[in-house]
Amino acid sequence: MATDQPQTVGRTAGVWYRVFAGGAIFMNPKGNGVKTVTLASIGLPTNMNAIANISGSTGDPAINTGLSVSSITLQDRDGRALKF
Repeated sequence: MATDQPQTVGRTAGVWYRVFAGGAIFMNPKGNGVKTVTLASIGLPTNMNAIANISGSTGDPAINTGLSVSSITLQDRDGRALKF
C-alpha cells in the first residue's frame, strides 16, 4: 500500500518516485539525463542499513545485490525498486 499521494510531476531532479509500506519505486523519465538521488534528502528512513537494493531479481546483478544503499544513480529511462 502506498504511503504517499500519487505525484503529477517529477520530484527530486525530475525523478519520479512512490513510497510504499515495504519500500520505494523510482523512475527517471526519458530526456532527464543521469540523476543521483540521496535517500535521506527525500525523507526516507535515516537508518540506511534498512534500505537495500532487491536481491535475486532478474535485473542487473551488479545493482540488485541486496546491499544497503544511501543513494541511487539512475540513467535516463531507468528505474529502481528499493526495500526497507
